[in-house]
Amino acid sequence: MYWFPIAAAIAILSRVWATRLARRQQGTAPEHALRLRRILRVSVILAVVLAGGGILLLGIPGALFMELVDGMLGRDVLSRIGDGAWPLALAISLLWPWPAPLGAVAWAASRPNARPLLAYLLGVGLAAVYGLIVTAVMMALQ
Repeated sequence: MYWFPIAAAIAILSRVWATRLARRQQGTAPEHALRLRRILRVSVILAVVLAGGGILLLGIPGALFMELVDGMLGRDVLSRIGDGAWPLALAISLLWPWPAPLGAVAWAASRPNARPLLAYLLGVGLAAVYGLIVTAVMMALQ
């Protein structure tokens, strides 16, 4: 399982980038910086809940990503992976939500008057795209 450290490093870096972006924006207006910190805090909690929920659901979110990618690739990769699909689904369930803080803070920083809910939704959308890409790479490496 040589892909896990790479995917974990990408997840950690997205958190670091989101924090740095929020700190860089602190020099603008104090209320905007507080808003960005609040959006970062809520989106990190959202990512923790999504990752924890994926583990409590025994990898079902990761399995959904695997089914989507398997259908997009047009090959029957899941039958070739066999019993290795369940640990892979658990790993994907852990890794896919972590770019959500980066997307939420980047959206909120670029649009100061936007609603926070839209930032959270766009962050989760970015995380879902990241999850599909990570799933495709992991399945190709199997």
